[in-house]
Amino acid sequence: MEFYQFFNDDLVLNQNATLRIADGAVEAQQRIYRRLLTATGKYIWHPLYGAGLPTYIGQNLTPALARQLKGIIKTQMFLEATVERNPEPIVTLAQQDNNIICGISYVYAPSKETYTLSFSITE
Repeated sequence: MEFYQFFNDDLVLNQNATLRIADGAVEAQQRIYRRLLTATGKYIWHPLYGAGLPTYIGQNLTPALARQLKGIIKTQMFLEATVERNPEPIVTLAQQDNNIICGISYVYAPSKETYTLSFSITE
C-alpha cells in the first residue's frame, strides 16, 4: 500500500483528514504513471528508474519514434509485477498539435481484469 497520489498531483485526504491510501489496481496505476513519466536518472535512490517520456515533449511522432516509445513503455511496464506479460500491454500513440497522446490497455495480474490508461506528453 502507498499514499493515494497520482503523478504531478497532491496527496489526497480522507473525510477524517487522514491521508488516503491506495492499494490494488489504483496503486498499480499510480506506479505505472510514475514510472513512465519520471525522467530517467532523476530518482536519486534508483538512478535507472523511469521511462523519461516527458523528454519527448514537442517531438514529431514519426513511425520510428512511435516504435521506440512503444518499446520503452512496454519495457517499463513489464518491470511492474502487477502487469500481466501475456497478453502484453497494447500501446497506442497519436499526435495532436505538439502533444503525443498515449493510450495503454493492460491486464492487471492479480485480478486478470483489463485496465486502460491515457495521458498526454505535453508542453
